[in-house]
Amino acid sequence: MKKEYYLNELKTKLYNEVGRYLDYKKEVEKEETKCSFLKEILVLLSKENIYDVYENRFHLFTLLEYAFDKNEYDYLYDRLSRIIYKSFDKQGNPVVSDEEILDKLSVFREVIAIKYGEEADHLNDMKYSLEIIGDLTRKYRSIHTALKQGYELTGAKLPLIIEFMEKKGFSQEKQILIQEAIKSHNIKAHKNLKEAPASYVEKIMNTSLHKFYIPSDEEEEFEGTFYSVAESFYKLFGQVSLGEFTSFIDYLPKAESGYTAEQFKYIYRVFLNMIIDDIFTCVDDMSKLEVYNDIELRNMTIDSYAELIKKYYGVFNLFKQELVKYHEDIKDLEDTTEEVEEIETPNYVNRLVYMSSNGVSKLEKGLKYIPKEYYERVQELLERKKKGTLPSKKDSVMKKTNDKLAGFGKLEDDQVRMLYKPLGNNIYMIIGGFVKKDTKDFTGYYSLASEYNNTKFPPIEELLEEAPALEESLNTYIEENKRKKYR
Repeated sequence: MKKEYYLNELKTKLYNEVGRYLDYKKEVEKEETKCSFLKEILVLLSKENIYDVYENRFHLFTLLEYAFDKNEYDYLYDRLSRIIYKSFDKQGNPVVSDEEILDKLSVFREVIAIKYGEEADHLNDMKYSLEIIGDLTRKYRSIHTALKQGYELTGAKLPLIIEFMEKKGFSQEKQILIQEAIKSHNIKAHKNLKEAPASYVEKIMNTSLHKFYIPSDEEEEFEGTFYSVAESFYKLFGQVSLGEFTSFIDYLPKAESGYTAEQFKYIYRVFLNMIIDDIFTCVDDMSKLEVYNDIELRNMTIDSYAELIKKYYGVFNLFKQELVKYHEDIKDLEDTTEEVEEIETPNYVNRLVYMSSNGVSKLEKGLKYIPKEYYERVQELLERKKKGTLPSKKDSVMKKTNDKLAGFGKLEDDQVRMLYKPLGNNIYMIIGGFVKKDTKDFTGYYSLASEYNNTKFPPIEELLEEAPALEESLNTYIEENKRKKYR
């Protein structure tokens, strides 16, 4: 068998290991959220003013639902609701003494406190495991990238590969063959470690690729089955090398595959937008000094970017070629291609409007609670949102997080958090922002989402008309008050 076969098997195992880490990381995040809910319940039940507990009863019920499984929730909901509704009349007036109500709530609170202690201990164990796994995963990802991009595997990487193969049950014969394949790989790779031209770095940092617009009605109609189709192609896309890419292109949907024109366009637009997210992840990496100043990391980023761009246009050109067979107008696609290659500063593809009162956006009012060193990050997130150049890790719509936040979008960078609401036709309302502190993100997001849901807004035409003045005021405030450097 060819040596590439053995290296591909090793790459696949490493890729899967990284995927398992990411899945476990999501489980840790879920556990963090559960602990945050439990902590908030304890805070609400600690209030000595019994009227506060009564006023917050629906919020308490909601938190219980998120923090416990169905059987536990049913029991605790029944218990808490009996305490509340037997202690107050329909007008919210107490029918028993304050002391009796507080005693009953204290007993209930103790049940929650025990649960919180158990979950907090479990979360600490999970975080400790994640830290250990994460350190290994970063090393595995580095090996996977080196194999994929053709970089030399030396130093501590070789013992780690041997340890990994033993852990995964590779036979002794296969371990030997893989080590021999690595020797050949290193001979070919040794000549590749040279400094990349700065002009190419500049080209990456000036990338002006645009994401494809997907109408909201198509998003609602196709996001289930056809989103999964696009996602499956994207997962395969991440595993194939340029040498294997021709075969991969042959595997992608064609006009004769049986999709309607709308389904076909949706699948490819979602798929291409996922690739664009990866491309801008490379752009973000290249913007970090620790990457730029490390020749190997810089070259790895450049090679990843170059490969993604070549593969992106392979998919894009197939999309355009096949779309003609549906008798669809491809003028917009041709304009997009020209824009990517020719225009340095792209026109905005998204329009922002702002939640405001008395001529000032809520975001600007909230800046006084955000440290000044983050102001430029706020400005940059908004600018890139308008250009459509943010990767998905910094710009995402919350679909299944929970009922309260479903349909809202979030912008995130470092500790900065902003909530927005898609209004259709590439118009987004920026609701407000905050900085992540000890409390979890959801607390700030809930507060902003609640305010949005309880506010009446003028017609969209008026919001668009007000937006430039609100944005100018916001930018003026940032320019006058920002610090020169990030934290």
